[in-house]
Amino acid sequence: MKKKMKKFIVSSLVEFITTLREMSLNKQSKEPFYFRGESLVHRRPLIASGYRNNQFQSELVKGREDYFREIGHSLDNECKENFMAYSQHHGLPTELLDVTENPLVALYFSCEKDISKNGRIYAIEKDSSTSDPLSSKLYDNENDINSITKQMNIAGKFFQESGGKYIKFQNTLFYKQMCDMFNVAIMMDGANRKSPILNSKLKICKYILKAHTKGITETIIHRPYNIEKNKDNIMAYEIRDNKFPIFPKIIYRPSIIFDRLKNQQGAFIYQMSTEKAMPLNSSNDSFNINVVANVVQKIDYEYEITIKNKGKILEELDNIGINRKFIYPDPDNIAQYIKEKNRL
Repeated sequence: MKKKMKKFIVSSLVEFITTLREMSLNKQSKEPFYFRGESLVHRRPLIASGYRNNQFQSELVKGREDYFREIGHSLDNECKENFMAYSQHHGLPTELLDVTENPLVALYFSCEKDISKNGRIYAIEKDSSTSDPLSSKLYDNENDINSITKQMNIAGKFFQESGGKYIKFQNTLFYKQMCDMFNVAIMMDGANRKSPILNSKLKICKYILKAHTKGITETIIHRPYNIEKNKDNIMAYEIRDNKFPIFPKIIYRPSIIFDRLKNQQGAFIYQMSTEKAMPLNSSNDSFNINVVANVVQKIDYEYEITIKNKGKILEELDNIGINRKFIYPDPDNIAQYIKEKNRL
């Protein structure tokens, strides 16, 4: 049973440290959290910049291609190999959600803008060391991220072409990895003693989509005589709602560390999305067109901390060296910090 998310309200650095201590005492795992600080309280938090205006993922890819045409000639190989992170670093909307392992950095981000309004921090479980197909997956290669993106685009396209009835996943390295992890999980549970076909990809899909969501029913492809027939081909499920399929968090640590990432102890969550089409309405003879929706992966979090009294907290953070020149260690931001500090 999923534990209930806990909420806190803090108005000072001391209260924040006390809250972190309580969170640490309650945490079962020794792994630290990923933290995300947002300067406003949003109706739906934890949305990558590329999705905030309801862009489709294909539009974000095109934006990066346009950006690369303009500046690619000036980049070294490492920046080219990490171009999504490079784009995010320079302000282009992407599918990447900035997170940090340093809670004080997240606190700064929750306070740096909109001083008169409350900010918020989200503590996201760091679970990439657990043997569960749905735990976080950690990558440092952007090619791996692009491969997963392609895989999800194929799945979304098939969902659309099937009139919203099915979603398919091909036999890729990523799903082989999930399959291997699932095999470990069922061996530990002894769940495979009477189920010789539990390790088929169809069964993996059943584990991911049925055991962890509602509104899902089996299709004919999952009847016993079809499972063996299809196990080396595809996975498919009928989706009754418009939710993103339950999917692991993809944690991306670029192979190069920009100055900001180093000081911010930063990483990215690559936020999945897919295009889905609603099932055809047979009673509507006027239009034979599906309504396409861009569905973005929801990022779950364990703790929600509302931040008040931002001005005071920024002063307290500055006293321990967490400030603009630390967070953004480039000449322009250091100059801005000195300007504000000395009221120039």
